[in-house]
Amino acid sequence: MVRIKGKKFLAIAIAGAVFVGGVFPETACAAETAESTSDVQVEETKQQSVKSIQENLLEAYNTGFESSDSNGLYWWSDGNWGKENIAQKAYEGDQKPAEDSGGYYVEVTPDGEGIGTAQICAGDIASILEPEVSYEFSFYAKADPQTPEGTVELQITSASSDWASSQAAAVTYDSKVILDENWQSISGTFIIPAHEKHEQVKIEFKGSKDLTFYVDDLKIGGKKAEVNQGDNLVKNPGFADEDLSVWKKGSGGAAITSETSGEAIPDGIATYGAIGNRTSSQECFAQDMTGILQSGKTYEYSFWVKLDGEDYRDAPADQREISFAPYVSVGSNQTYWDSYSSGILDDNCVRQIEAGVWTKFNGIFKPQFEGEAEELVIRILEQGTNYGSGDCVKGRYYVTGVEMREKVEEQKEIESDIPDLKSVVSSADGLGADAYTGTCIANGHLSDGTLMKLVEKHFNAVTFENELKMDAVFGYQNDAPPEMESVTWTRADGTVMSGYQVPKMDFTLAEKILAVIKDWNDKNPESAIKIRGHVLVWHSQAPEWFFHEDWNKDKPYASKEVMDARQEWYIQSVLNHFLGKDSPYKDMFYGWDVVNEAVSDSTGTYRKEDEKSSWWKAYGDQDFIINAFRYANHYAPKGLELYYNDYNECSGNKVDGIAKLLTEVKSHEKDADLPTRITGMGMQAHYDMAGPTANQIKNAAVTYGKIVGKVQFTELDLKSSNEYDGTDATRAGEYTKQAYRYKEIYDVLKEVDAMDGIDINGMTVWGVIDKYSWLQDSNSAGGGSDGSKKHVPLLFDDDYKAKPAFYAFADDTRLEPYINNVVVMQALGGDDPYAKSKTYQISGIDDVDASFQIVWEENQMKIKVTVKDETEDGSDGADLYLDWTKGSDGTAKPEKMTIMRSDAQKIDGGYIAEFTVGRELKAADRFAFDVVVTDGEKKAAFNDKKMSQEDSSRYFAVAMTKPYMTVSNGTIAIDGEEDALWGKVAAVPLTIVTGVPEASAAGKLLWDKDYLYLWMEVKDSSLDKSSEAAHVQDSVEIFIDENNHKTDGYEEDDKQYRINYENEPSFNGQKCIADNLISQTRKTEDGYIVEAACKWTDITPEAGTEIGFDMQINDGKGGTRIGTVSWYDESGQGWSSPGVFGTILLLDNSTQKPGSTGKVEGNTSQPGNNATKAPRTGDENRLGLWSALLAISCGAAGTVVYRRKRRLTIKESQ
Repeated sequence: MVRIKGKKFLAIAIAGAVFVGGVFPETACAAETAESTSDVQVEETKQQSVKSIQENLLEAYNTGFESSDSNGLYWWSDGNWGKENIAQKAYEGDQKPAEDSGGYYVEVTPDGEGIGTAQICAGDIASILEPEVSYEFSFYAKADPQTPEGTVELQITSASSDWASSQAAAVTYDSKVILDENWQSISGTFIIPAHEKHEQVKIEFKGSKDLTFYVDDLKIGGKKAEVNQGDNLVKNPGFADEDLSVWKKGSGGAAITSETSGEAIPDGIATYGAIGNRTSSQECFAQDMTGILQSGKTYEYSFWVKLDGEDYRDAPADQREISFAPYVSVGSNQTYWDSYSSGILDDNCVRQIEAGVWTKFNGIFKPQFEGEAEELVIRILEQGTNYGSGDCVKGRYYVTGVEMREKVEEQKEIESDIPDLKSVVSSADGLGADAYTGTCIANGHLSDGTLMKLVEKHFNAVTFENELKMDAVFGYQNDAPPEMESVTWTRADGTVMSGYQVPKMDFTLAEKILAVIKDWNDKNPESAIKIRGHVLVWHSQAPEWFFHEDWNKDKPYASKEVMDARQEWYIQSVLNHFLGKDSPYKDMFYGWDVVNEAVSDSTGTYRKEDEKSSWWKAYGDQDFIINAFRYANHYAPKGLELYYNDYNECSGNKVDGIAKLLTEVKSHEKDADLPTRITGMGMQAHYDMAGPTANQIKNAAVTYGKIVGKVQFTELDLKSSNEYDGTDATRAGEYTKQAYRYKEIYDVLKEVDAMDGIDINGMTVWGVIDKYSWLQDSNSAGGGSDGSKKHVPLLFDDDYKAKPAFYAFADDTRLEPYINNVVVMQALGGDDPYAKSKTYQISGIDDVDASFQIVWEENQMKIKVTVKDETEDGSDGADLYLDWTKGSDGTAKPEKMTIMRSDAQKIDGGYIAEFTVGRELKAADRFAFDVVVTDGEKKAAFNDKKMSQEDSSRYFAVAMTKPYMTVSNGTIAIDGEEDALWGKVAAVPLTIVTGVPEASAAGKLLWDKDYLYLWMEVKDSSLDKSSEAAHVQDSVEIFIDENNHKTDGYEEDDKQYRINYENEPSFNGQKCIADNLISQTRKTEDGYIVEAACKWTDITPEAGTEIGFDMQINDGKGGTRIGTVSWYDESGQGWSSPGVFGTILLLDNSTQKPGSTGKVEGNTSQPGNNATKAPRTGDENRLGLWSALLAISCGAAGTVVYRRKRRLTIKESQ
């Protein structure tokens, strides 16, 4: 124990507060009490710290809260050494968050202002934690269950000994954690900025308003790579110079003056800027930094700000909001950045602050834009939350100490001793020696020398991310065309276009990349990199004015004849510039995407104007597609490969739509005049970890290959699974799953490539390293991400190192054991509770056939292991290993349960070992497990073939409990009111969460000979349908597979109905049409209700019929879908694959099942206007989801019972 006296005290503040710049991990570990009803000893194991911090640099400062004296902890609740709101608490029973936690933790309660803190500050710490160095941290925290859910932030401050000068560290969290009653691990990194008066350091935890919370095991780890900071790029940062014009870029009519403080300003600053006489909230401090700040670079910013104490004295919190809000202008486009700009700014850039108090802002700014910035302006803005209108205060506020410094990290090196990816993929053992192994790069990547080394080593082809798209070619002048010019050119039919007025093209963005690649090729001709052009004709990233009369978007659409000439001029201009005989780049291109994404996502036909195609709007038909291939063939060299390219290319009727397009283009190749030419199909391959399935990918590739011969995967990447939350704890498991998913895709490519008449002649990975992937930001383009979570979609990590995914291509023998996903079905009552369970095989021992089935009920889980083994040995038996925390970081030690053959149920030629584990379970719970069978000296495992089960759960299978539902018979009138019969049906909660939805829901089902009925009550405080995309709006989805075939793709009987809260339906499926749906919706005080009847189209239902089914809600907010909640499927692939649906069983009311009710007849009605009445309620007799409790005999042969009084609590990723 170290005694800390005098001014050398470490101050750690723990309390309720708003996050500053980051997110926390979401892991949960329930407090558990063991009660065994058997003689078997079961070891309980807790999670370790999520970050593997080997040495805690602050161990001497009681960061585990183990030390105390007569006055309590050596921690304080405020800077005056007060301890009124903190207390050391001893763990009781089995409450510890981790195996290595000590015996105590600290409790923090709010003070009189609703904020609780615990803090320590010491000069000694200043010698341990140095400025401009990156450190890791981790700690455990949870909320008192009697207080609201909240957050805790870690604050680190460097200060002078008298606190006249201070600098707050920039803290970044690994992922966001909302505290609940379970211990959760919180981790991240921080950097203390340069500080001349680095004489003491305060470390402080701070939680959100009125939150009582608990903290334990703070660890601050060893130094990471040092970070160098450049000079301050801001002019007149402290407003000391008389010339204040550099700060008046956004002042408007307001006055900016320099003032001298009569009292000390932090950091020893004496002067500051003041802005007054504001008539608009947009009048602010703003400095033009055009040409100074560069796209793709990382900057650390900081400044002090204060709201005038008088002007803002009575202002509510939402009118005391300061924003660091830069903007950039490229061409006619102006992009404003704020806290919603994922990957560019973090949450720290917007804060509500106290009036009259100097407040420090700091954070990271990573500007990203394409093209040359005409303006790049930083702004420090006070606009409340009314954003330029309404009753904003528009008072005086003050700014000083503004800094913007480039952050230059230590140069990283690539792994030069690993195989070249292109040497494997572009080989006879891969896709063929003539195949292209490609990646995607952008202008901003050219300055990253390490990344370009990866490109040069591993790839023989590149695609430009944006630089050859139409908006880039026109300099991103999207509001109006750039400078017009007069040209003379000859059309393919011989028509001379003299004095043809066109907007001036600008190819400099593409040429910057081409120059770099050409230089490489000239110096390394044996490793030359080819270019794939992308794209000539696309409905997106094409300026709207291109489609209107006189190139003016405010005028009517141009005629088909005018558009035809424009299209031809554009295609010939682009191709001639890069491929013409005088072009220095003419030999660099091997192919070009002629048309991109011209097939509808829903109808299986062409994309029309209702799906944002101005090409279709102007043409009125698909001729622009055919003509594009005519002109491309005419103007391109004959050796240039011409492609059609699309996304969602494996799913549903879009495959048929794409096939139709390819066939039509192909059919014109023999035309006498201006024939088409198409070389191949580009499958974009923006896939998820769960879909499309391998069969869907294969079938689509074969379909296209049979039409056009060549197929390429052109934009390959993988979104992260729902289980991955961005933390170290889930990363290793995600990497392994991702590697096997890539291997599955690569195996399909090689299989199809081996087929006669089909050539898979290329594969392009859409990016080089994870952090630069387009999936890290919100993007509404096809295959994009909503920006709500971190993805690891590519082959190389942020440190430029090869991930397991790389070895899926280069050497799959190096992959870790595959992690199986196991569905744990809800048990059926009756003689066979395993009737609906899948059988899983255990292989690895010759002459032994072993398998298991697994099911769950509300209070237990059952696993039946069946072993066919003719030779009996004394060591024969089965082991069950369990890790309820679903750990994948290899640190959790599992529970082990054993049934020897001698104690098992004997069967002919073998035995059955049945495990029954007491556990409170619900649908969508997850855990990890493995099953091992022993035959003499031999062992075989279901998942962990390394046989490390005794020490680690890292290679365990991941299980998820899934529901099974019974549905009673009854007829409902569809009017949006809860009929009495609905009152007798149990509401089934939707529990499977993706994203960060703020809505919840529960549904009820009934059926009769004509319809399947649904009643869904959605709780959602904010309803949104501002997006044009139906699936992004607040809505209910109903998935039906009448024949229960659960196929990879939709059959005729499969349907996806979607109904938003305004009763506006949308449809997916051949017979999923308006005539087969009756629906009504009604808004409630806290959400909305959807009532619907879906007509049977392919079956005559009867009791005992099983139907494939799922139900889901979409939660929209601000024009984006922030999450979904489903009954059964977690993959999100229900829109394309009925194979992910759950199952419901139709019951006759005479069937004696728990919760069954009598039949009640009613009348159906057609949808009308939304009702406004409050819902009616029925009696408490409930029908719906049922499961019979199994009778357990503790001493029964072959059965061992493990009971534990504990609750499994899993937080879904948010």
